[in-house]
Amino acid sequence: MRLLHERKGVLLSAAIVCFLFAALARAQNSAKSDTPKIVVHSIEVSSLGEIDRNVSKLNGSTCSNSPSSKPLTVADLAGGKVKTIRVVRVQRLSTAPKAKELKRVLQKVWQGRVDGAACGIEWSEVSFWSIETVLKFQDGKRGSLITDGSHIALQDHDGRVWFTRLLPAAK
Repeated sequence: MRLLHERKGVLLSAAIVCFLFAALARAQNSAKSDTPKIVVHSIEVSSLGEIDRNVSKLNGSTCSNSPSSKPLTVADLAGGKVKTIRVVRVQRLSTAPKAKELKRVLQKVWQGRVDGAACGIEWSEVSFWSIETVLKFQDGKRGSLITDGSHIALQDHDGRVWFTRLLPAAK
């Protein structure tokens, strides 16, 4: 009889653990659904300075004032629902980044918080632009996102160009 109660207890514990894992997986999937699909095949490895030249073309574009005076995410700054983020070009720094690393960096950037944005580069430190993407919005419009994992050049849903940096992580 005692053995039967112990088995029921083990089965009940296992069922609770399975339920908790399923709930956790569901929560993680809903958080991931906020990030558009990131496509990383057919990537061009660019020559030195090519992505920098593309950022220079965006720098100085016209835009209005910063869209917010409070922290917002890069996804918010895009100004529309993005369906896919397609990596089109990467800069080889020491070795070409792997698809998994590109996805990790882009998820961090996409969900990262920024403190407003400007029409041009307003920082003095060097930026090592290394990832260039095309954003495809739900309504078919296109934008772009160029980043080094911290600095961001973004062409939004309406074609405006924004430059910003990710806020430091909370400690």
